Amino acid sequence: MVRRTRAQPERQLQNSILFFLKLNKIDAWPVSSVGIFDPVRKRFRKSHSVFTRRGLADVEALVRVHPDVSFSVTVYLEMKSVTGKQSKDQREFEFMIKKNGGYYFIIRSIDQLKHAIAEVHSDFFAKWLFHPHLLKKDID
Repeated sequence: MVRRTRAQPERQLQNSILFFLKLNKIDAWPVSSVGIFDPVRKRFRKSHSVFTRRGLADVEALVRVHPDVSFSVTVYLEMKSVTGKQSKDQREFEFMIKKNGGYYFIIRSIDQLKHAIAEVHSDFFAKWLFHPHLLKKDID
């Protein structure tokens, strides 16, 4: 008899979030940040590449800023349970994304995801309506 283990709360949330995004026609995918399993050593191997980044968000999504606008923005979503906390690497990744004008959210529920998407839309339109010169550089 095979015993099934229950999915962890953050994994359950991630699956729900991905399903919600798919239903709402938002392209999204989980980010696999686990190392490669070595069957001989029976453990995960760490990458020693200088390009490997720790603390990546759990999900990346392409959120269209408006149905009439032909491009999307990348949004990084970190799943956390009610009591879950970010690691140091996750905080550093969040800082890097935000300092470069990107979107990063900690998500604990579908309602928080809806709020995050609304925030992306309102932030984009605030920039577009009041500072169109900021967007012109990105479009040209």
